[in-house]
Amino acid sequence: MNKTKIALSSLAALFCFSLYAGHASAWDASVYAVTIESIVVHQDGSFYIEADKDLCDPGVNNKIGYVYVGTNIDGHSWTAEGARMMLSTAQAAFLSGRTVTVLADNSGSNWGCQMGGIRLE
Repeated sequence: MNKTKIALSSLAALFCFSLYAGHASAWDASVYAVTIESIVVHQDGSFYIEADKDLCDPGVNNKIGYVYVGTNIDGHSWTAEGARMMLSTAQAAFLSGRTVTVLADNSGSNWGCQMGGIRLE
């Protein structure tokens, strides 16, 4: 992926994040200055990140934030396109060393934190 695509994808994700910001009250946590330590991508476009700090409440593996395509969040389903935008923002942060703000919610399982937004800082 070239730098132009990464930049355009990141801008699109930031735009979507700003539109979604009205839903921030639905999330348990808005965590600032998060460093992404690794990214794992699945075959359907779903992915998860490993972060340097807690992304949601204790009781889960709270340094993992995930996006699963098809998962419903507040009545909205994660689409492959939405997951790609989030992934491109996460990749831009990971590759550049920039920190991000993450909106996350407890997953209801012990696996990780469900991400609803990510923004480059």
